[in-house]
Amino acid sequence: MVETQLRFGDKGGNQVVFRGQYAAVTELETLDICVLGRDIIGLFVLIVDQPGNVVCLLSQRHQYIIEQS
Repeated sequence: MVETQLRFGDKGGNQVVFRGQYAAVTELETLDICVLGRDIIGLFVLIVDQPGNVVCLLSQRHQYIIEQS
């Protein structure tokens, strides 16, 4: 466990800070990808576009539509 703060910004320049103790992996060789704790992402709608290298965290006020083109 590490005590830290995580800052997220939105397109409007607003920032949200989460402070607390979070589980952490301290050996870089352990994982081949970056991981954000479930305790944080559980607060958002999470959209991951791995081929596009995009991760979106949406708050409860946002909506989304998935369409196939």
